[in-house]
Amino acid sequence: MILKSGVNLSTNKVMNLFEDKIRKKIKEVLYEMNLENSEDVINLGEYLKCFKKSELKVVNELLSKIRNLGVVNMFQAGDFLFMTKQYFLDFMRLKSYEREYDENEVEEISDLIGEVREIMIRAGVRMVENKNADTNVRSVQGAIKVLIRSTLKYYMKGLFKI
Repeated sequence: MILKSGVNLSTNKVMNLFEDKIRKKIKEVLYEMNLENSEDVINLGEYLKCFKKSELKVVNELLSKIRNLGVVNMFQAGDFLFMTKQYFLDFMRLKSYEREYDENEVEEISDLIGEVREIMIRAGVRMVENKNADTNVRSVQGAIKVLIRSTLKYYMKGLFKI
């Protein structure tokens, strides 16, 4: 497929990394996107190059658990993708004054928090390296912010619900 911008984007190159279920979901999201805006398609491809399939499953698991816990709405869930375990536990201790939460769910989320933080850091480094930019703290932090926004966007569109 050649986009308006003249970029030759082979969706097969991106999709070869994923299993059939994920391929189907990617096709659905691509179908819903306005293909006149080639930036949406390019951004999805760049996003997918930053993560391994197994990493996206862990991120999806964390976001699903946060949704089920009901501690924040999903627009605020991005904070959990870069939170430390101790900060999360302190946050939940504060929230427990408002209402009770299932301690098992809180423990499961706290176990995932550190892993997802590391995944986001690795993905941020990959994003900077994919752009052949200087890999420094500021550039990786900027990439992580972009990845967090994109992760929430694609999660809410259902891309990773498999």
